[in-house]
Amino acid sequence: MHEKSDHEDVALQALCVELRARGHDATIITRPDADPQHPLTVDALFAIDGEEWAVDHCLLSRPPLLTPALNAAETALKDKLGALAREHGCLISVSYLPQTGERGTKWGEDYYNKLIEMAKEAIQTGAFVTGADGCATAAAVPTETPDVSLASRFHEAGCPVGGQKSRKCL
Repeated sequence: MHEKSDHEDVALQALCVELRARGHDATIITRPDADPQHPLTVDALFAIDGEEWAVDHCLLSRPPLLTPALNAAETALKDKLGALAREHGCLISVSYLPQTGERGTKWGEDYYNKLIEMAKEAIQTGAFVTGADGCATAAAVPTETPDVSLASRFHEAGCPVGGQKSRKCL
């Protein structure tokens, strides 16, 4: 098998394990994309609690762009969020989707400025704030040890189901 198939196998098995851990009866029935005779081209057919589901995926970030995107995010967010955390005496937790445009920064500034505004809203309201992209979130909790936690939402090799990588910034 080649690297893409190996990666998909690991991800599909991890999905099966996660579903079972959550109390579902889950098995992989077949891998249509590996069978040229199969009429479907999805990654797998699963049986989940007695129902058949077609499972397919897409890559949001490719590895060569991911490191620059994470670095750009940390550069854009670290100092500003750290200053807010210290000023307001809170722990700020932000999740985001790394912006992997040209060299990891094509859409970064506007997106990261929106994250900072979300963090300010979380500080002012005490609410959990969600972004329109479905990935961005911000929360702030009062503390005597101000800090920032960034969690980028991407698929990490060691955690194929809902992978997150956290980077502590202060």
